[in-house]
Amino acid sequence: MIKSSVIEYIKNHKESWNKLREEFHSTPELPLREFETTKKIKEQLLKYGFEIIEFDGVGIIGVLKHGNSENKIALKASIDGILQKEETDLPYKSVNNSMHANGNDGQIIMLLGACQYLSETREFNGTFYAIFAPGSNIQNGINKLIDRGLFDKIDPQSIFSLKPAPLIQLKKGKVGDLHFINPKTSSSNFIDLFKYKIIGQSSFGSSPENGYDPIVAASSIIMNLQTIVSRNISPFSNAAITVGSIKGGYTANAIAKLVTIKLSVSSNDKETREYILKRIESVIDSTCKAYECNFEKVNIGSSTSLQNNGVEYEFAKDLAVDLFDEEKVHIIDNLMINDDISFLLDKKPGTLVFINNGNSDDIYSSKFDFNNQAIPFGVCFFIGLVEKKLK
Repeated sequence: MIKSSVIEYIKNHKESWNKLREEFHSTPELPLREFETTKKIKEQLLKYGFEIIEFDGVGIIGVLKHGNSENKIALKASIDGILQKEETDLPYKSVNNSMHANGNDGQIIMLLGACQYLSETREFNGTFYAIFAPGSNIQNGINKLIDRGLFDKIDPQSIFSLKPAPLIQLKKGKVGDLHFINPKTSSSNFIDLFKYKIIGQSSFGSSPENGYDPIVAASSIIMNLQTIVSRNISPFSNAAITVGSIKGGYTANAIAKLVTIKLSVSSNDKETREYILKRIESVIDSTCKAYECNFEKVNIGSSTSLQNNGVEYEFAKDLAVDLFDEEKVHIIDNLMINDDISFLLDKKPGTLVFINNGNSDDIYSSKFDFNNQAIPFGVCFFIGLVEKKLK
């Protein structure tokens, strides 16, 4: 059951949280460029009385201590947007050709709301870390914080995160419901992100023999890549290759010089991952040679396999049932999942939880908007995690 003091607090602050969420929504920043977002979060944390740990201007950790216990907990939110033009008519629509299409503006506010409450009530005994992590959409932002000494600066005994999930994974429930990923039946997976530049030679369209066409080469590459999973990987293995972006050329009557493709690879074990990455390189190399083109590869980012800890999963799930009753708590089975929190859970036990965004467009849609009605549930859940872990 939710404490009456929490219900009253949320009632009195939800409008200000909604407004702040909409401010973050309108001004998203791309991965590892979240300077203004970090600055705004810092202002809020300082106002709440948190100590601050900074990382070169992008990403920040708030630290709140109370009592004499050595117990420590961390909650994590992602803060970056993606390069995608928003296609909504919202009064707080994104203004800079990027958007919070995966709900990171909601993650920020749910965690800030919990920070505000906990700073005023301090009904816990121990240390609470609020991690606002950059670069989640390129998978390696949180890893950069780790490389800069994150775990030398903080030492949580458990870590939790809460984020909206793809609609296909939420087959039941209402806005604000919590969906827990069963670690016994769901497979965690690696994610690797790459950019390839396919380099040809430009010429007039009426004289194709004078050029080497990277658009034709890239088209063939994309089709050939689709055979890797379907013909080289066992149907009993979980794997996917997605080419999510292709850009090249400027006009209809000329052969382009350069085409850029971006792709992601999902795989659930090291052997499959290594094989797919080698096959991708082989396919692109041989196809480029066939079309007399060259290529350059850029590693965008990667994440390790996500391991939801069974003990922390049960702890968080039981807490949610206590707070909201069973009808608002759901279990997801047979899910293939990745998230940048995997870098943290590789070091410390914890779990990732999904929150239901209600009847909305799906994440990564150009019309996605985090549902303000979900914020009170997320704030309440975060408060409960801290107060129960640090009681």
